[in-house]
Amino acid sequence: MVNLVIGFALAWSLGRLTTFGSITALTRGWQLSILVSLPIAIWERLTARHLPGYIRGVWRHHANTYFDPATFFVNPNYYALFLVVACPLLTLQAVRDRGWRRILDLVVLAVDLGLLAISDSRACQAGLVLMVIGALLVTRAGRFAVILACLAVVCMLAGPCQGRITALWSQWHAVSVGHEDLGTASVPVRMALFAFGLTIVTEHPWLGAGPGGFTPLAAAQRQFWLHHKVDPHNGLLQVATEYGIPMAALLVMLWLWAGWRGWRLRSQDRARAAALLALVVASPALSLANSQFIGPNVVSLWMAAVLVLIAAPATVSGEAGVVCSSEDIREQGDCR
Repeated sequence: MVNLVIGFALAWSLGRLTTFGSITALTRGWQLSILVSLPIAIWERLTARHLPGYIRGVWRHHANTYFDPATFFVNPNYYALFLVVACPLLTLQAVRDRGWRRILDLVVLAVDLGLLAISDSRACQAGLVLMVIGALLVTRAGRFAVILACLAVVCMLAGPCQGRITALWSQWHAVSVGHEDLGTASVPVRMALFAFGLTIVTEHPWLGAGPGGFTPLAAAQRQFWLHHKVDPHNGLLQVATEYGIPMAALLVMLWLWAGWRGWRLRSQDRARAAALLALVVASPALSLANSQFIGPNVVSLWMAAVLVLIAAPATVSGEAGVVCSSEDIREQGDCR
């Protein structure tokens, strides 16, 4: 309860940051962090050596095994999430800046994308694709491109990928109904975790199993083959299992409201609307990136970015490409 109160207080405080300076300050800090982490990430990738906190030090006993960088984070997936959430903010800053600042923004964005490429986080890379889709929704041509892409995906699923979809459905049925052991690969283990999470939701639908309740229940159960994985690996599932269906529904409603806010902003501030929609559309994939959704600082940073983008005022383009706040226009009458 104390953590919830603190969380609501922080969310309220972030919601009061109604100037573009807050977005700029957050983005500049992100840029600096990315540049500082760059040499460490390259060193990790080349040597398979890491800082002491990397996966609780397990890498020390498995030489030349773990090449995915995590830099200052304890898990490479946290670092990948840190990188992918930065993409909309870095792009927004590049749109707003001019001259050498824009060049610097684009260089840092390129570095960020390169680090994300070597992170080997499929969930975050899928989230990046969804971010592009979300950003395209702010223009008519972009929406048309998204529709064409969706039709192409449907055709692929009904054609060349139909066998893969059938195989995944068979795996899900074997894991959830037959409780079979399909090995330690990521997909069947995540299926088993999801099936076990559904049993918790069925048994504790309203209040859940309590904060942190998923882990001890997963460690004690003998029905599903989790292969020593005791964390949900699914953000929405963790909220539903530990806090109940109403809290999970509230989270979904907040995401939808943020998406609606971004959709309405597209005629006033297209760049910020694109950044906000990118983060919202990518949320389902990004919530699968880490073993835990509630607790890690990088998730709090992700939510903070969404709140700051929602709270900032709308902007319009003035003379000579100057970007100014709609509040400044009302007060001063122009963009100078």
